[in-house]
Amino acid sequence: MILTSFAGGLVLRHAGRGRISQVGAAMRQGEAAQRAAEGGGVILALGGILLLLPGFITDLLGAGLLVRPIRAKLAAAISRALRVPRAATGSEVLDLSPEEWHSVPDQQLPKGP
Repeated sequence: MILTSFAGGLVLRHAGRGRISQVGAAMRQGEAAQRAAEGGGVILALGGILLLLPGFITDLLGAGLLVRPIRAKLAAAISRALRVPRAATGSEVLDLSPEEWHSVPDQQLPKGP
């Protein structure tokens, strides 16, 4: 446990205070999604923090985040999850003439999620 805490300190030192302060600034400016999607520094720092925390599971998670392929897959997953859908190229309003629409009773409407 002492060795993993020491390794976590080394990882955080390697990540650097500058990069960690950049993450804090990005969070304050609402750009945290973009920084997380970039991967590298944020995920590496998270791995170091998890290694510092005592516990077997946090050590496993922290060590996993130090492996480059795992970091890349996690960064890609975060990027996909935080991706903002683009607006449609056409108009968002659909105008119908009175002959093109009709009223549907509430009982016939599908039950949505």
